[in-house]
Amino acid sequence: MNKPKVILFTGYHDNAIFYSVVSPPIGLYRIKNYLERRDIDCEVFDLGLTNGDFKGTLEKMSSGYYDVVGVSVDTEKMGKNFSMLLEMRNRIEKSPKKAMLVCGGQGATHEYKNWIKEGKLDAVLLGFAEKNFYNLCKSFLKNRNAHIKEYAKNVEGVAFAVDTERTKFTKYPTKPLTEKEFEDLNYHEIKDLYIPYKKYWDYTQSEGASSLNLKKEGDAHGDMVDTQKFFVETIRMYTSSHCPWKCGFCNSHSFLRVSNASTETENKKVTKKEGQEKVSMNDLVTCGPQPHPVYRIYPKQIMDLIQRHCDKYNPRVFLFNDDAFWDGSNEGFKHIMDLCDLIIEAKNKGKIKKNVIFNCQAKIGDFIIKKPSRMLHDALIVKLKEAGFYHFGTGVETFSDKLLHSQSINKRAISEADQHMVIRGLLKHGFSPSVNLILFVPESTIEDIFNTMKIATEYMLKGVQIAMTPLLRPHPGSGIHELITKGLTPIKAKYAEWINPETKEVFKYPLYCIPLNKQLADFIEEFEIKEFEDMERISKSEQERIVKIAKWESNVVPRPITALSVFITLARFLDRYDMVEYFEKSVFEILNRNVKNKSSESLQAKESLIL
Repeated sequence: MNKPKVILFTGYHDNAIFYSVVSPPIGLYRIKNYLERRDIDCEVFDLGLTNGDFKGTLEKMSSGYYDVVGVSVDTEKMGKNFSMLLEMRNRIEKSPKKAMLVCGGQGATHEYKNWIKEGKLDAVLLGFAEKNFYNLCKSFLKNRNAHIKEYAKNVEGVAFAVDTERTKFTKYPTKPLTEKEFEDLNYHEIKDLYIPYKKYWDYTQSEGASSLNLKKEGDAHGDMVDTQKFFVETIRMYTSSHCPWKCGFCNSHSFLRVSNASTETENKKVTKKEGQEKVSMNDLVTCGPQPHPVYRIYPKQIMDLIQRHCDKYNPRVFLFNDDAFWDGSNEGFKHIMDLCDLIIEAKNKGKIKKNVIFNCQAKIGDFIIKKPSRMLHDALIVKLKEAGFYHFGTGVETFSDKLLHSQSINKRAISEADQHMVIRGLLKHGFSPSVNLILFVPESTIEDIFNTMKIATEYMLKGVQIAMTPLLRPHPGSGIHELITKGLTPIKAKYAEWINPETKEVFKYPLYCIPLNKQLADFIEEFEIKEFEDMERISKSEQERIVKIAKWESNVVPRPITALSVFITLARFLDRYDMVEYFEKSVFEILNRNVKNKSSESLQAKESLIL
């Protein structure tokens, strides 16, 4: 008997990212592994590797080859993904065999009604989907000709339409995982998981990404470190369940909340309470209580996975993509230091190579001892360095206490002083921190913007990487998006438009938050941003000029160059030529240009100002 056949697509993703590589969709490969361990054939097709070429898979849909088609979607390319899903639906309907079309992932969970309606889906899978997707597939295969309300009625974590117009919905929320279920999914189930890393590494190498391995020896700044040790041979890992924080611009922390929420919870009214100036973020659906505490697999289990990956793939780097790899609590400090001890022991015994390095996401508060007084956890940082941790991606967002506490950022537990203490402390210990910034926080004044740009540039000159997103995106599922859609904030969103080719109806989805300051809003309006990829226009002209003068030949441009290109462009628009000169000098110092070329560029810059 032939096994059922499932295909999982990545969908179209945001290509307006500042310095990125195509990396394996870990979630899809985990679902593939889960299904194949239970006698269902599954393939993963990554459109990022083929530049959108489906390589015959659409024709296979037309022939009835697949039983189930799944797509992992996000909201950055919503219109393009809708068009792709309609094409898939048309092929499935004309095929000789009924197949099921579903979506999943964070973007699908937060906008399940729109994905079902506009993409003509059978269902959206909510939350961690391995078990629920398997159950849905099995039920569909037994009841192929039934309506989904029949074969999905005993499946958790699924939403679907109950009418032909796809305007009325049923949602069966996920049940919170137990700690044992989390451990099973994130350790026992994936011990023998195979991911074709070599294919991804070869692709990244062909894009010229190795040119990002910049050297900084002999620079005038004595406290500077190498800003990048970039190796394409990188393994990504997830070891914790979710993010416990409630940043206003982010929808990662609300993924499990929304998956677990009933429709009654989703539709609850939110109003300002007596005496409140603003709605409490904790009262929002997206920022309410989590269904369970953060779960982590244990240090010995993480070390076992590291060992297995080293034996199987021979990587140079491990990247822990967890939002809460450790959390700055006493328990969190013990967790990461125990893992470091295991890594050090494995290196000393020759079980893994000494030169394997580790990168991770980390919050500013993860490096701070809170009591009896706030101070840098130097012992932790020393231990991390001994284990081979090299790079930390830290969500700073802005260098302003006022903006940190604004609704769109909502980081009330961290101060600007904390940020400087941690960044300087990491530099002192020879680390290369990566600072994530959102430049146009909608509540910003022009003074706020220049302050952030100036501080960011000073850090870049000292070896800090800046991963800069120009515009704050109100992702569905984020607190700021909920505030905007419910009319609870003066901040407005700019929307992209997609025209449904079948109904001719216009569907709008959010692109970015419009700054409240008119001059800043006018600056952004100059670039006529109508889709996510249009955001590249803010840096494009200046960046092209810089890389041409610098004779930078790689397709991949370092993050600092992109960030400084935006800084220069804004400074020109606001007639701040003193800052234009400062940013221009900085960009060529970072590119390590010689004195002659710097002088030449300085002359060109002056000529451009006169013109």
